[in-house]
Amino acid sequence: MAKKKQEEKVDDVMKDFSLEVKRDIVDIINDSPSLVLLGDKEYVVKDMRYYSLNRVCRLVMDMKKADETLDTDQKVITALCTDLDAMCEIMAIVLCNHRFTPDDIHSYEDVDDVMSRNDKMVAIMKAKVMNSTFDTNQWAAIILGAIKSIDLSGFFFTQKIGEYAYGFTSDAEEEIGGDSITVYGSTVIADASDFLRAFTQYRLDDYLYRLSIAQIQFMAVDNTHTKYLKGTDKKAWNDYKSAYEAQKKFDNFLSGFGKIPQLKEGEEFEIPVRKNNKKKK
Repeated sequence: MAKKKQEEKVDDVMKDFSLEVKRDIVDIINDSPSLVLLGDKEYVVKDMRYYSLNRVCRLVMDMKKADETLDTDQKVITALCTDLDAMCEIMAIVLCNHRFTPDDIHSYEDVDDVMSRNDKMVAIMKAKVMNSTFDTNQWAAIILGAIKSIDLSGFFFTQKIGEYAYGFTSDAEEEIGGDSITVYGSTVIADASDFLRAFTQYRLDDYLYRLSIAQIQFMAVDNTHTKYLKGTDKKAWNDYKSAYEAQKKFDNFLSGFGKIPQLKEGEEFEIPVRKNNKKKK
C-alpha cells in the first residue's frame, strides 16, 4: 500500500510528456522503421546500430590517416561533403544499417568468401546510390535522421528521464570529500562492456547488430535500480522532496477555494479573501 502511494506521488509530480515525445519513445522501443526517398526509390530505414556507427567512424579515420591536414571536425565534415565516394558509402551504410549481421566468413581460401555479406551489401547499395539521381534535400534528410537517432543526451536532459528527473550527478563527488568516485570507461568497448554487464540477457551480437543505439541509450538511462545517495546526490534528493512537499501544501491551500479553472497563458485568477467583519471592542 505504501509503495503504491509512493508511486502515485511520483506520478503526480513528474512532468507529463507531450504527445510527440510519447510517440518518439514508442517508435524507439518498437524500432519502428521510416520510409525515405532517394531519387525515385523508397527505402526502409531504422535507427542506427553501433556496428553501422563503427563503420562510419572507421571510414572517417581512414580519411584522416590519408590526409594529415584533416585535424579539426570542421575540416573532416567539409572533406566528407566534397568526397562523393565517401558520402555514397556513408549513405549505403545508413540504408543497410538494420540488415547487417555478424561476420559470416568461414574460409579465407576462396576469394569470393573473403568479402563478408555486410561488405557485399554496402558495395551493392553504394553502387545504387552513385547511379541514382537525387535531390540534395533527400540526402540531407537521411543523414540528419541517422544523426538524430544516435545522440539522445539532449532528449534525456530536456525531458528529465531517469535520474535526470532528480538532478543526480556523481561527477563532483571527489570534490566534496566523498570516499569513492566513478571511473568512467573511455572507449566504445567500455560502453559495450558496461551495457552487457548491466543487461546480461544480451550478447555482443545483440549490441552491435540487433538493438538500435536509441534503444540501448534508453535502457541505460531509464531503468529501475537502487541509488545510494551521498554528497550532491543526497542534496538533490532532499531538494526534490522539499519541492514536492511545497507543491503539495500549495495544492492543498488552493483546494480550500474550490475548483480552480485551468488558466491560459496570460490569464489571471483572483483568489477570494475572507474578510473579518467583526468590530473591535
